[in-house]
Amino acid sequence: MELGKDELGIEAQQPVEPQQRPTEFQPQRYPPPYARPKQGSPAEDILKNPMYIGLAILVSMFLMWLGILFEAIGVGSSDPGQLKTLVQLAIITFSLGLTGLTTTLFFVGLGRGDYPQWVRFALIFGAVLMVILGMITMLGGAFASNAFSHL
Repeated sequence: MELGKDELGIEAQQPVEPQQRPTEFQPQRYPPPYARPKQGSPAEDILKNPMYIGLAILVSMFLMWLGILFEAIGVGSSDPGQLKTLVQLAIITFSLGLTGLTTTLFFVGLGRGDYPQWVRFALIFGAVLMVILGMITMLGGAFASNAFSHL
């Protein structure tokens, strides 16, 4: 046995035993149970990845820009056939972009539970507002074309 020392460095008169806890009080260490990762649907995986959300918004904005570009090229054209074709192409591409953007905002607002409630509300409100304004614009264009069709 070895003699221990007290705080002042003086050797103690009694031997120092290493202190051990009795085995019945020692905690049992078990490996954690294997937790299988939750498998989500592909749509849930897409909604959880911000890169896919950003890519959908970027592609939608590009299609909208392309539609505006086609209309600008068509308006500068002097050929009526080319003007009609480019304007129709502009309407199609712009509408595809707007549909993609509206759908992305709506489903991100519905599907992302980790966003604050006001952000989710703003995403859904923006998507609904785009649909309503698109309908008003489309109906206004139809009324305007009917109003001036006799000229």
